[in-house]
Amino acid sequence: MEPHEIFELLLLKKKIIDQNDVLISEYTLRNYPPIDLKLYLKSELNDDLLFLYRINQSSKNIFKLTLFLLERNQFIDIVRIDFSGKHKNPDTINDFVPDDLKILAGKWIGYEQPHIHINIKGYKPLSWARPIGKEFPIAEIKNQKDVVNAILEFNSLINLETIFMLDNPLLL
Repeated sequence: MEPHEIFELLLLKKKIIDQNDVLISEYTLRNYPPIDLKLYLKSELNDDLLFLYRINQSSKNIFKLTLFLLERNQFIDIVRIDFSGKHKNPDTINDFVPDDLKILAGKWIGYEQPHIHINIKGYKPLSWARPIGKEFPIAEIKNQKDVVNAILEFNSLINLETIFMLDNPLLL
């Protein structure tokens, strides 16, 4: 799949669906650790697409968080953000690697650096990552409030229209 097609999937407005395949406008998020969710999403504009939204907070390290979106029918990885995870970029560069990523070829992104995984043509899905930049305002996880804020920002990034309500806002 071409990068612009993946970007179009990202931009598509989505909502969580319930067990009866009904789009829902509000979802109650259990906001105490560890958060571990698999949610299915659809778009009102394209009912044929089904997305898997994965939120995984480690039970051993509550500052370790992975936010992931996949197009479920064709298993197209769209985007993943990791906090307190490490990643090594591919060693080789092809013609599709953007200039700003070339300096990261073969480099490790350490646990202390939140990073976003992206698709680059000619590589396994999401095999390239770069430190989080301006596209994602949460730069670190220091507490459960940061975890919730990262989830809410990711919802915005993936154009999720379902509003997350917190089951216990006093925990923040």
